[in-house]
Amino acid sequence: MGPRLDGIEGPNELDQSDPPNWRPRLGRYMRALRESIERSRRPPALVGPSFVDASYYSLISTREYDVASLHIYPGAQPPEQPLSAGIDRGHVVAPGRTIEVTETGYHNALSANTGQPPASEAAAAAYLPRALLASFAAGARRTFIYELLDEKPDPAGLDPEQHFGLVRANLSPKPAFFAIRNLLSAVRSSPGSAPTPAPIPSISTATPLDRVVLTRGDRSRVIAIWRPVSVWNQKLRMPVNPGAVPATLVWSRPVRDVTVFRPTQSDQPTMRMASAVPSELPLSRGQRGTSGVPGQRSGGDRVGGCARGSRGD
Repeated sequence: MGPRLDGIEGPNELDQSDPPNWRPRLGRYMRALRESIERSRRPPALVGPSFVDASYYSLISTREYDVASLHIYPGAQPPEQPLSAGIDRGHVVAPGRTIEVTETGYHNALSANTGQPPASEAAAAAYLPRALLASFAAGARRTFIYELLDEKPDPAGLDPEQHFGLVRANLSPKPAFFAIRNLLSAVRSSPGSAPTPAPIPSISTATPLDRVVLTRGDRSRVIAIWRPVSVWNQKLRMPVNPGAVPATLVWSRPVRDVTVFRPTQSDQPTMRMASAVPSELPLSRGQRGTSGVPGQRSGGDRVGGCARGSRGD
């Protein structure tokens, strides 16, 4: 096994497929898998099996896996509470183990009457960037979106399993594809190194905000902020507009290279200040929608971005 192999995962959702005698067989399988990978010169991490009901982790010893694998689906709801609760439960049923959310996502089969409630493509584009950030904030090392591509055409939108993708079956990207791409681009791209990290700003607003602060290796920072609100009525299957809320970021000292992104709109910044800026930055322009973040565009189906690359003077 080479250095590029990060981990090997156990079986998928046996509590749902329910093959004969799967409970006693699972423990034996995980022990055999552990013995097999440890014979490698560079044994990868052993990721535990996934379950629909995470309490089944009690069937296996924590010695038999390194990483707990959780499947957490918000079911057309905002992602923050389901992910936080699911990850907290993971720490209880898999004590002392790293947590990875190996499946989360939304399906867009708006005419479906089975499975999870659907969310529109626009709502999924708002929720999925928030899901990645919220999962990281709750303590998950990694989070994987299910899935990349719709498996086969279902133009009537009746089968949930055919509509979880970021890309449609005809290979056309959905709005969520671009939102995730743009979020990753904003987080990865740095304006340059800083002698010291910029201070973390305080945020003044009249409504609750969630935030994630990321410090890059070059000491530049990303401040992701959003409103954990609903943009989709799952009972009526209609969009919800949560309204506009202004916010102000206040630094303890002036900072440089402040760049604002809106992932659902573009991979290009909506605001950039390359020279020294005042310690106070109001972010109220068009702040309507899901996140109330810098430069949020009007429309309840949008998610905002992050203040990227703040550097200390």
